[in-house]
Order: sequence, then C-alpha cells, then structure tokens
Amino acid sequence: MRTPKKFKSQKETTAAKYDIIHKKQLQQSIDRVLPKCNTYKEFLAKIQAEEYKIVDGKNPDFVLFGWNHLT
Repeated sequence: MRTPKKFKSQKETTAAKYDIIHKKQLQQSIDRVLPKCNTYKEFLAKIQAEEYKIVDGKNPDFVLFGWNHLT
C-alpha cells in the first residue's frame, strides 16, 4: 500500500525558496565582512553597515531591512 505524498502549498514552497535565498545572502555577507574584523563588536558594526538589523541575545538573529522574518 502506498502512502500518499504530502504536497506543499504554494505559500510553503515560496517561503522555503526565499528562506534559502535569504540565508545564502546572509552567509555571503558574513563571509565578506568577517575576515576584516578583529572583534565581535567590530563585526556587528560592519554587518550593520551592510543594512542588517541585529537582534542580539543567546542566539543572535540578523534581519535585512525589508525582510519579514528573522534568519
């Protein structure tokens, strides 16, 4: 007996697609900024210059202005 496949809605598919794009963009920004930094504070200042909002806490989150959710 076959189990039915669970199909994702268009909203779920689109969200997954853009989430991957956003994470890739964040990763590229961090890879570009990190080698130039000596301290964490310097890193935060430079990543904010890249137009990211930082939600600091136990696990820091980065939000590019215009994004609806945290990465």
